[in-house]
Amino acid sequence: MEENTVNRILFVCSGNAVRSPMAAAMFRSLATKRPKLRHVQVESAGTHAADGERAFDGAIEAMEEMGLNVRGHRTRLLTPDLAARCDLILTMDREQARRVRALGARVKVAALGDYAGIPGDVEAPCDSHEECAVCRDQLRDLVAAVVRRLERNGRK
Repeated sequence: MEENTVNRILFVCSGNAVRSPMAAAMFRSLATKRPKLRHVQVESAGTHAADGERAFDGAIEAMEEMGLNVRGHRTRLLTPDLAARCDLILTMDREQARRVRALGARVKVAALGDYAGIPGDVEAPCDSHEECAVCRDQLRDLVAAVVRRLERNGRK
């Protein structure tokens, strides 16, 4: 199946307080160093998020160790309108991908691991720094694989 050019990516998890904002921040950081991806817009949302909450402290600390800042992140609920504005939606597991598809947006939706070619779910950590760091390390590998795929395929 041929893919459309990706100009806007949405990372989705449950609460939009750890996994999806970390993945979005990582993608932004990597994309700025790659001419083919510099113009890709990246956002995050949650299937069960309450709008306006801060990222978990553990996620903030784990990302600061990488030199990335998610302190200003505020959670938001995934809506059909938000989904429809994107070209690619990457979820943390296949169940979330199913839920996103049920919104009816005509957009490519995939579990992050499947799209990255590294199958497996990204489990939701507790707020502990240790669990968030493990999640961060898993996301780092997955997001790097997504960046390589998009760069290799000309943002497709």
